Amino acid sequence: MRNINLLTILFVLLALGCSSRGTVREDHKGDQSRIKDMRSYSQGRAAVKIDARWGYIDPYGVVVIDADYSAAGMFSEGIAPVKVRDKWGYIDREGRMVVIAKYLDAGSCSQGLMPVKMERGWGYIDREGKTVIEPQFDRAMPFTHNYAAVRLGKSWGFVNRQGRIMINPKYAYAGGFADDMAPFSKSGKDDTFGYMNDDGVTVIAPQFDLARDFSQGLAAVKDDGKWGFTDDRGRLRVTLKFDNAGNFSGGLAPVSYRGRWGFIDKSGKMVIEAKYAAAAQYTEWGALVVDDKGWGFYIDRHGKQVNPVNGVSMGEAAIAGK
Repeated sequence: MRNINLLTILFVLLALGCSSRGTVREDHKGDQSRIKDMRSYSQGRAAVKIDARWGYIDPYGVVVIDADYSAAGMFSEGIAPVKVRDKWGYIDREGRMVVIAKYLDAGSCSQGLMPVKMERGWGYIDREGKTVIEPQFDRAMPFTHNYAAVRLGKSWGFVNRQGRIMINPKYAYAGGFADDMAPFSKSGKDDTFGYMNDDGVTVIAPQFDLARDFSQGLAAVKDDGKWGFTDDRGRLRVTLKFDNAGNFSGGLAPVSYRGRWGFIDKSGKMVIEAKYAAAAQYTEWGALVVDDKGWGFYIDRHGKQVNPVNGVSMGEAAIAGK
């Protein structure tokens, strides 16, 4: 039975890994029926919910970090945030606790720093757990290109790695920097979106209904109900004609066209037929796609199925877009 949430889930979940021959290892078939949820594959690990607790599997479906956690995030720069009872800390890829679990919330490691929530608000720590930017924000995001988006009250701005405010908090929304540009909205969801540079100067005037981060020189933008792609000068490089769109990776981007997902190249040509119920951007393992029955599998850059998923319905498989 089809069981895919296409409206609320933002990120693709990892399908349970298989052996190099594409069949599940005999000694792990029993584990699959116990898996209730999954997170994205990253750095050779995927968080999985086994019964009521979270652990991690490797690309072959082997549980490599026991399911001992209340919640678990993605690995980044070799560590991942995990929740031990009601507090967050960080583990390495072998499951060793490298930052003690004492935080109210925690984000991914990026550029050697992690956003964490303490009693006095959000701040940043390093990989040893030392506070490098004091807690002072109402929300804080991971660093991208030496800047991190932070929220004071209802307004977003950017700080550098020393905690100095580089772009004053005055935006209703601010995305991450990529290709030296970040999307922003000034007034909220009814306002239009544009792009700023790392000096806070508007380089693409607000004009879009929605705008994603740049990736490989292009950014997905929405206008009049349709998605396309703009370059760093605000010129549409891919026509606004898609129902939804994700980011480019390896020269391909997932797009939804007439209710079906496929992949385009940077010219806008559909190079992998739009025939899937859901799709995510490419990673080193290929791209995860979901069929009409809610089952997921990876495809390579030619659309050929690789590493098929067995035993786990992708009931909460994600589309690429927000």
